[in-house]
Amino acid sequence: GMPFVTFGRTELLSKHPSIDIDHEEIGAAAAARLLDAGHKAPLLVAPSSQFTYSLQFIKGWTAEFNRRNQTVPDERMFFTATTPDSGKKIAVDALAKYPDVTSAFVASDEAALGFVSGLADLGRKVGEDFSILTYSGSRLHDFYNPSLSTYYFPNFLIGQRLSDLLYRSMQGEAASGLIEIVRASFVERRSEFNLR
Repeated sequence: GMPFVTFGRTELLSKHPSIDIDHEEIGAAAAARLLDAGHKAPLLVAPSSQFTYSLQFIKGWTAEFNRRNQTVPDERMFFTATTPDSGKKIAVDALAKYPDVTSAFVASDEAALGFVSGLADLGRKVGEDFSILTYSGSRLHDFYNPSLSTYYFPNFLIGQRLSDLLYRSMQGEAASGLIEIVRASFVERRSEFNLR
């Protein structure tokens, strides 16, 4: 009987107060942006597949390829911890296997930090010969050089919404009215280039 709220959708069968970001929409938008710029078979670096939001990124990414009647390059989808070290390892390993790749959506700004470092070690230049997009709840993307194009929804606003939903739940409001899915905004920076 204790009121609670979750950040993210869960597999619980009972409705409960929650807020989540539309990660499926982000995955589809990232795929569309890279494909529209002429990047063939871009990489997707997603958080561990044990997390629901990671699978939502994959679902949206795959749906966009399917919408275009293109084969989804499953072998170019990587699951990793959201750390700089893991991002760097993925960059080095993926480009060793696929040296022709020109773009990636790294669905974590922490992993993107390492991914960018890995690219630099390989002599690749973000925004010049490699396009990168990321997802973030912080403003970390502003501190990269160059700064990264990012799908962004502030963690601060998530915290405010969680507090509001919990309060409303404690006041007796029905859980069915306390479920929110919000859309991230796209912050365009200098981390992309067009092959067309």
